Parts: sequence; C-alpha cells; structure tokens
Amino acid sequence: MSFKNWKVTLINSFSLLASLTIVISNKILIVVVRVFTRRENHSTLSDFNLSVASKLTLARFVNTVIVPCSINYKYKAWYTRGGLLTDILFVVLAVAFAEPFMNLLNPFYLHKLYTRWKLRRKTEKSIMRI
Repeated sequence: MSFKNWKVTLINSFSLLASLTIVISNKILIVVVRVFTRRENHSTLSDFNLSVASKLTLARFVNTVIVPCSINYKYKAWYTRGGLLTDILFVVLAVAFAEPFMNLLNPFYLHKLYTRWKLRRKTEKSIMRI
C-alpha cells in the first residue's frame, strides 16, 4: 500500500467517523429536545409535537449541514477526496442507513415490542379459553 493510498484511506476514515458522530449527536438531540420541550408545559399533545418537530428540524439541519460546511469552509478543495463532498456523502449514507439501524437496536423500542408481543400472546390465550 503506497503512502498516497494510505493517506486517502485515513482521510476517508476521518470523514466516516465524523458522519457517524453527526448521526449519534442527532440521536442525542432527539432526547434532549423532547426533555426540554416537556418542561414548556404545552396544553395539548399537538402543541408539544409541533414544538418538538420545529426544534428538531432546526437542530438537525444545523448539525447535519451547517457544521460540515463551516468545518470545510477554510479548505478550498471541496471537490477532492476528504473535502466537503466526501463529508456530505458519508453523512447522507450514515443518516440513510446507520440511523434506522440504530432505531432497531434501541432498547426502549425493543422493550415496547416485547411488551406488545406478551400482551398479544396473553389475549390470544384468554380468547382461546372462551
């Protein structure tokens, strides 16, 4: 492996790591925004959901788009390997694939699925006894 190939691999690895960091911080933002929005004491669930949606839209836009653009602003080689386009490509791929996969591994979601399965099983058994 030549030095040039090693350097490109290292740059791409940093871009991939940065995009995974963005995905993880987006997941943390979801929790933080919901906690702070609950403290606003909205009168209806619709107001709560609207407030969460607007805050998450702005926060995730800043985290996913503005941060990579501001980091790569001083580098003029946006279209080279390791530039802005590489970062955005890895962010888009991470958001498209890693984020849904992280939802599947969410322990709270898995617990909810297990509880639903257990309740369905319990009701099916009680219906069969009748």
